Amino acid sequence: MSLVKPTHKDVKAYYDVLQRYSDQNVAHEGAVRSAFQNLLYETGRRAGWSLVPELPLKVKSRTITPDGTFRDDFYRHRGFWEAKDSNDDLPAEIRKKIDKGYPLGNTIFEDTRSGHLFQNGEAALRVDLTDPQQLCDLLNAFFGYTEPALEDFDKAIAEFQDRVPDLARGLVEKI
Repeated sequence: MSLVKPTHKDVKAYYDVLQRYSDQNVAHEGAVRSAFQNLLYETGRRAGWSLVPELPLKVKSRTITPDGTFRDDFYRHRGFWEAKDSNDDLPAEIRKKIDKGYPLGNTIFEDTRSGHLFQNGEAALRVDLTDPQQLCDLLNAFFGYTEPALEDFDKAIAEFQDRVPDLARGLVEKI
């Protein structure tokens, strides 16, 4: 089942905001990234993730600051987002970010026209963000992904939750 569809109000709102900016000849990153940020916030909320804008992240001896970091209820990083404006050379900007040590476990790079998704350290998907279905494909792939290291943790949590009633019963019997 898809988390996001082209008919969702948040997707429509995203394109409406971009159109309003375009009508006013506004294309700089500081403005247009807010439209994608709002879309990510709402979509992430439905996925159970929280979007934290501009959260510093220590990588080796550097501190980087992705435009957005997604965390789950256990404060684990689930994904990252980096925005550029449409006048930038997105592939060149992605290379610069990679060189700075930006994580590629589950990361979206976008410039309102093109979206690049990296997962498990590799380019996983490149889409035309002007196409609502492709935008949704990107978001569904992003929010549907769990890094391999986190999958084991999620399995352990599920097993522990299944065992809690038995453990509690045993504790009650001992008391």
